Amino acid sequence: MAMDRTTLSANLKPLDRDGLLEMVPGEDRRVRKVVITNAGLSRYRMAFPLWQAVQQEFEDSFGQKRAEALRSSLRSVLQSGFSPWSEGEAAASGE
Repeated sequence: MAMDRTTLSANLKPLDRDGLLEMVPGEDRRVRKVVITNAGLSRYRMAFPLWQAVQQEFEDSFGQKRAEALRSSLRSVLQSGFSPWSEGEAAASGE
């Protein structure tokens, strides 16, 4: 998953607030670990089959081979080093 630190924090806050995960200090003071709680595990177990059903519905409509090609292409973009959050040359040149 590609996500900048600010977006990650914003996405974790409601899960922490709702008791689905817990933020615990890491060995290094700069690091925090995210731990799923029992309530979070219960919610995950409820949601996962629903997610699987939607994924299957997508593959049935889009096609299994095309869906895998799409996932593969997206992985390639991330593995290329491209970061949509970086201040690269394109952003600096106004492209």
